[in-house]
Amino acid sequence: MIHGEVQILGTPPSSPSIASVEIEWQHRVPVGDLLLGEKDIARYFRPGSENRYQSTFDLSPRYSFDIRSFNPSDGLLRKISVALGRQPNGNKAGLPMTDLRIGTLNGSISKISVEIFPANSVLVRVAARFQLDVGSAGTADLYQRLKTLRSARGLQEIRTVYALVLRHLTTDDSHFLTPATRFAFLIQLPVTEAEFRRSASRNRKLLTAFHIGVAKHEDLAISLVDDIEKRCEALNLKSNTEFMMANSQGVTYILPAMGHSSPYKGRFAKATDLLAIATYCQELLLDKEDLESAAPALWQKLVLISRRWISFAGNTLHSSVSNRVLWEVFVESYHLDSLIQELVILNKMDDPV
Repeated sequence: MIHGEVQILGTPPSSPSIASVEIEWQHRVPVGDLLLGEKDIARYFRPGSENRYQSTFDLSPRYSFDIRSFNPSDGLLRKISVALGRQPNGNKAGLPMTDLRIGTLNGSISKISVEIFPANSVLVRVAARFQLDVGSAGTADLYQRLKTLRSARGLQEIRTVYALVLRHLTTDDSHFLTPATRFAFLIQLPVTEAEFRRSASRNRKLLTAFHIGVAKHEDLAISLVDDIEKRCEALNLKSNTEFMMANSQGVTYILPAMGHSSPYKGRFAKATDLLAIATYCQELLLDKEDLESAAPALWQKLVLISRRWISFAGNTLHSSVSNRVLWEVFVESYHLDSLIQELVILNKMDDPV
């Protein structure tokens, strides 16, 4: 499976009461000049798809960041397998890594990838899949179980993967054990489209609490629920049998598994990619101003590309209204327009408009 090149809708439920769940955690690490040399990286990583973002979003070259992608080698996958208590068969240790205990749930690690953005910003992406019995406890219990997986901070297994991947990429060990992550959930419920519509209407507080990480959904003020739903309203206009929430914390995408045909192609994969671009733009504009003196030409180029994404989204994502709408939600959530305007107003750069 190549992430972003196929439509990822998880594994179909194996029984009428099984929910299929895919989670991706994204951990961004600004490593500066501490990346290992190309030969060292090549020992443990294989190059991934070239220009994947450009092809996924049909980007003109002037809107494209130079992003290099890598997948772990068999040797690194063997190390990860052993660290997670699994013994690989022979010399092969591929994905998925099945029968793992992740947090309090049984699942499998389905993807591990690395993306190196300009100015040595490293993004490690780890995905896992779960088949969870909804049973008589219903969806409220399902969301409570999944809520424990929102952050990799409390998941020793995912932290172990991050640590091993980063240790073979960089000499900076300050981000190995307590990663600050963003999440993306794809949840396929074992219900029909009609049942899904009724459930979504009844469980507005529950879904909002799940996405923002509130322990007791009953305590949520309805005004907060209304506000969050309004910010995501444009994401849910195309279909009333799917539901998506997105903000600076991550993405939650829920849909019925029974008799449902999505009007979107590869929506979950594209949402995770746009989330990755958003976190990079935020990091660049907040924390990379040292580039202005160290590499002024690179700094100007990266800020100009960011400005095009942030201020001219219709031009950047010209081939898909759905992608543009989701991107604009991230722009608002990460205050990216404000960050760009601050640079312009404070004369940190020439206004490229």
